[in-house]
Order: sequence, then C-alpha cells, then structure tokens
Amino acid sequence: MEKLNRTLSEQTEYLIKALEHLLQTKEYILSSYTSTYGEEQGEKMYTELYEKDMDSILLSLKVSIGDSMEVNMGMTDFNLY
Repeated sequence: MEKLNRTLSEQTEYLIKALEHLLQTKEYILSSYTSTYGEEQGEKMYTELYEKDMDSILLSLKVSIGDSMEVNMGMTDFNLY
C-alpha cells in the first residue's frame, strides 16, 4: 500500500477526531453491556439498542469527511459548508 501524506483542513481534522471519538464511544457502549451481561447477551442488547443509530451516525460522518476533503482538494467548485 502506498503511503500518502496530506495536510488536512481544520474542518476535516475536527471531523476525523469526531469519528475517532464516535468509534471509541461505540466500543465503550459495547464493552459496558458485555462486561455486565456477558458476551452473547451484551452484544444482543447493543445490537437491539444502538447498532442501527450508531451505524447511521458513522456513515453520515464518513460522508462528511469525504465531502470536506473533496472541497479542500479543490475537486468541486462549490462550498458544501
């Protein structure tokens, strides 16, 4: 895999930090349930209560990161934000 270094805009940097925090939050919630109710029951509870919403938020954030990077690289001629 080729390594690519780019300078991120402040906006993109904040979105990436939000993604990191959201992924960590997802893991904390899952760990909370599995440590309390066991692996199988905890994962089932997480899936029922959080998975759909977390996946939706993660997808929205990933799209926002991509849009922000596209704008900052000058690949579009409009400002999304």
